[in-house]
Amino acid sequence: GADMMLLCDVPVHELTAGDKQLLQPSRNWPMHQAQCYAHLKCGLRLVAGARYLLLGKNGCGKSTLLRAIHERTLPDWPSHVTTHLVAQNSPLPPGDTPLEAVLGADEREAGLLAEAEMIERAMEEETGDGWGDDEGDDDDDDDDGDDGEPEPDSKTDAMYQRLCDVYEELDALGAEDAGAREGRAMRVLQGMGLTPEQCVDPVHALSGGWKMRVALAAALFVSPRLLLLDEPTNHLDLRGVQWLQRYLANEYRGTVLCVSHDRAFIAAIAQRVVIFQNQALDYFNSTLEDFETAAKEKAAGRERMALNLERKKEDVKKQVKEMTKKASMGSKKGSSHSKAKEADAKQLKQAASRVKKLGRMGLEKTENGTKFNSQRHGIRIGADNNNDGGWDKHGKMTAAPVFVRDDPSLVFEFPACEPLVGVSEELPVVDLRSVSFGCRGAAPVFEDVNLVVRKGCRIGICGKNGAGKSTLVGLLTGALEPTRGEVIRNKNLVVGQYRQGFVSDLEALADDSALSYVSGKHPSLSEQECRAGLGAFGLRGNAVLLPLPTLSGGQRVRVAFAALAATAPHILVLDEPTNHLDIYSIDALVEGLRAFEGGVILISHDQRVIREVVEEVYEVLQKKRIVRRFDGDVGEYLRKFEP
Repeated sequence: GADMMLLCDVPVHELTAGDKQLLQPSRNWPMHQAQCYAHLKCGLRLVAGARYLLLGKNGCGKSTLLRAIHERTLPDWPSHVTTHLVAQNSPLPPGDTPLEAVLGADEREAGLLAEAEMIERAMEEETGDGWGDDEGDDDDDDDDGDDGEPEPDSKTDAMYQRLCDVYEELDALGAEDAGAREGRAMRVLQGMGLTPEQCVDPVHALSGGWKMRVALAAALFVSPRLLLLDEPTNHLDLRGVQWLQRYLANEYRGTVLCVSHDRAFIAAIAQRVVIFQNQALDYFNSTLEDFETAAKEKAAGRERMALNLERKKEDVKKQVKEMTKKASMGSKKGSSHSKAKEADAKQLKQAASRVKKLGRMGLEKTENGTKFNSQRHGIRIGADNNNDGGWDKHGKMTAAPVFVRDDPSLVFEFPACEPLVGVSEELPVVDLRSVSFGCRGAAPVFEDVNLVVRKGCRIGICGKNGAGKSTLVGLLTGALEPTRGEVIRNKNLVVGQYRQGFVSDLEALADDSALSYVSGKHPSLSEQECRAGLGAFGLRGNAVLLPLPTLSGGQRVRVAFAALAATAPHILVLDEPTNHLDIYSIDALVEGLRAFEGGVILISHDQRVIREVVEEVYEVLQKKRIVRRFDGDVGEYLRKFEP
């Protein structure tokens, strides 16, 4: 129907990152092999008005794809489809204040409005100058004036014509007048949590989190045909995430293509999934939850098919063995007459044909459950002739396993910590007693804080951006000293802290690899121990030797975790650990944290992670300058933010 209009359908198989081909190019292979049609699976097809989640593992090229769309480097990108990208480090639109940045983001509209203003001013000057000429300046050459008399007219006509065109274009864009436009920009900025004062304060004074909000506000204000969001929730607090969810679901009319790891946010906004894996784009026309249910069922089905296939292959192998044995038995008997020889030859021929059959044996059905057709689908999945398992030691082709259990690159395994002698479950390992903290001469960030950390705790520290959550963490870890009150800490306590800035710090270390970074931090560990430590967080093989800047954000998170886990901490203090991880890595992190024997103190705005890891919530309330324990369970706390 009309509601299924395609917004775009463009080939993306030329997408590369550096010299790495991200999507499968067509190979010039014999026609019966599926690879010669591979590029047909690499089109980006988006339905107008739909909201898509772009799903894929860390480092598969999701951000590269979004950038290529935004920079219009994809061939055949339709010119009428306007795009706007909000990414981790995308530059802010020009402007000295957040309001100016948002107003300036809509380049075409802003340009036309500026042009209209310029023409109007020029026309005023034109007509004004005419009057000026009449009154004085008699010493000007008379004939100059005469010749030029009709000229202002034609010039003014041209200007007037252009002004009409500009207004028509603005009408077509649905432009409001400047006042309405400013009002809309303010509303979007305030929705993102900025106060009216912040909207007109200098942009450069804002922290990274607030800049991200201004960038988001600018994107929503521009309202492009296709909004590209790369982890938009990363610098938002719970309130900001909820507001963005509502805006995208209820007010924004265009198409959304979004990379996100926040399951609650995805459930609220995405109705379709684009899956970026095995160097191809696949489409699933329903929610992530439905996709995962379908994938689970499909995996179970494939596992059954794989078992059947293995059984069948074993049977055929047995038959081949028996036939060859029979034939060789026949020759051993040494019967000279030709009938026996013929029978042997027949047996061997049959055995050879069975071996051939074995090479072709694969699953009965394709990925999407249709029956295999050798013309259309090439070699069956799971067949040795596909050779996707490589050559074995006898130089024979092998099949890759049809069903791969868990992805080893997803694990997060925290090491067991040394027991703290004489500390029971109930005794505090860190105790904040009537603590206040503030910089000299400034108002205190908070006063009279009492907080007890026990060795198996699961504490969530929540509050608005800039409320002082990181300051509280500094007092807990001992990085900051209180201005009043005392912090009592167990003297053998080892704290492992993950800071938000780790990922960008590691990106700057061009001379280090994951392995050299971890061994540099822990010189007493052998290379084998360092590799094992990195492996516990899913970094294996060649990846540990690559320069840190070439790793994806999610891989650098794992390097930071491996370095921190090597100290065998009793308490993990994690400040927004999920920001660069993909959905399935976060699932693995949650599992790892739940299995960890020590305590966890978590700052996060990811509703699902809070729900699954945290047992007690402490709120940092900026206006009241206090930190208080939330009276109620985690579910009740999260419900406060629902509309």
